[in-house]
Amino acid sequence: MSNFLNFAGNSGVTFKTFTASGGTTYTLDKSASTNSVLVSVGGVLQKPATDYSVSGTTLTTTSTVTTGIVIDTYIIHDAGNAPVIEDNSVTRGKLDLVSTSSAPGATIKGDGTTDGYIQLNCSQNSHGIKLKSPAHSAGASYTLTFPTTDGNASEFLQTNGSGVMTWAEAGGGWEFVSSSTASSSANIAFTNMVDGYDYEYVLEHVLPATDSVYMKIELGVSGPTYRTSSYLSGGHAIQQATSLGGNLTDAIHGPYTSETLGSGSGEGLQFAQLYLASPAVAANQTCYRFVGEFMDESVRQCFFTGGGRYNSAEAHTSVKFAMNSGNIASGRFFQYRRKRS
Repeated sequence: MSNFLNFAGNSGVTFKTFTASGGTTYTLDKSASTNSVLVSVGGVLQKPATDYSVSGTTLTTTSTVTTGIVIDTYIIHDAGNAPVIEDNSVTRGKLDLVSTSSAPGATIKGDGTTDGYIQLNCSQNSHGIKLKSPAHSAGASYTLTFPTTDGNASEFLQTNGSGVMTWAEAGGGWEFVSSSTASSSANIAFTNMVDGYDYEYVLEHVLPATDSVYMKIELGVSGPTYRTSSYLSGGHAIQQATSLGGNLTDAIHGPYTSETLGSGSGEGLQFAQLYLASPAVAANQTCYRFVGEFMDESVRQCFFTGGGRYNSAEAHTSVKFAMNSGNIASGRFFQYRRKRS
C-alpha cells in the first residue's frame, strides 16, 4: 500500500478494513460524506463520487468488488464535512491556547440571540457561575487587565478608565469597624484610630449606674494617654418642659451634654452620635460634632447637639467614653470609619 495512505496513529483519522463479500455496500463506524472518506480497493486508491459514494455510515462501491479483496477506508477531515469529536475526548493536555497581539487564545461566541459567556462549575458540575458579555446593542469592545496581586481584605477592583484595574479601598461611605457592650464598665475605649480616616461613634441605650451623672469623652494619644482638658465646645440642649413643647438650655459640657442622666428603666442616654474629623492627623486640631437624645433623672426627654475641637494639634488614636462619676451599667457602642481621599 502507498505510504500516502499510512495514517496509523493519526488521531484525526478513523480507519476500518473490510474483506469484500461480493456486494457493493459496507457499514462505516462513523457518519461521513463522500469527500471525507478515502477508499483503497486491493491497494488501489479509488476516486470519490466515481468509484464510490458515502451517505451517513453507508459506503457504496460503484462496481461489485470480488470476494476476498481487502477494502481499506479512512474517514478524514475536509472543508465539507468536519469529523465529529467525541465527548470528553479532548483532554487538558491537548489544549494549548495561545494569544497573539491580533487574536485571542479563545473566543466564546453568541448564537445570534444569547450573548457569549463562560461558566465555572462546582466540583460536582451541578451548578456554576457565568461571566457574560454585554448585550450586542451596547456595542462594547474593551480589554480589562487584572492587577498583579490578589489585593487586601475589603478592597475592590477599580479601573483607570483605560481598562487597567487595581485594588482600592472603599471610599466615600462608612464601614463598620468594631463594637463594644458595657456591663458595669468603668469606661468604653476604642484604641484603633489611624491616619486617613474620619470616625463616627454611635451609642445606643447607655444607662449610668447612678443618677445625676453625665457622659464625658476624652481623646487619647499614643499609649494611650487621654486628654482631660483643652476642649473648646458649644451647643444647645432642648429639655421637655410641658406636653406642648420645650425650652432651650445652655448646659453643654465638653464633647457632650452636662444635663444629667437618669439611671432608671427607660432613662439614660438613648441615642448619640460623635463624629471625629481625621483625628489621627498630627498636624490637625481634632474637630468633632455630636448629637443625641436622653432621659434625665427627672424623667424629662432631652435633645442635644453641638460641636467643637481639641485646642492643640496632635494625633489622636484613641477615644474613651465614661460617666463623670460611677460606672456605665449597660449600653452598646459602635465604631465606624470613612476613608478620606
